[in-house]
Amino acid sequence: MGQQLTPQSCRSLLPTVWALLNQHSSNSKLQSDQMPVQMKILVSVFDQWEKVGSSSAVKRVLLETIAYLALVREIPTSYSNS
Repeated sequence: MGQQLTPQSCRSLLPTVWALLNQHSSNSKLQSDQMPVQMKILVSVFDQWEKVGSSSAVKRVLLETIAYLALVREIPTSYSNS
């Protein structure tokens, strides 16, 4: 089936996950039945989070990642100093 992720290997994959999520893709070129790459990545993170045991340290790393994604989405992209 494959090797289990360790917390260290999960953390080492996070920069790649962030980079893939930040890629700009043109959704207009997608077929109506295709999911954007960013959504596929998010679904994969959630799927992995659901699969690992509740006491797994990997679950905590994935939960932190999901929380960061939610926070980043809520942060305004520009601030006004005036």
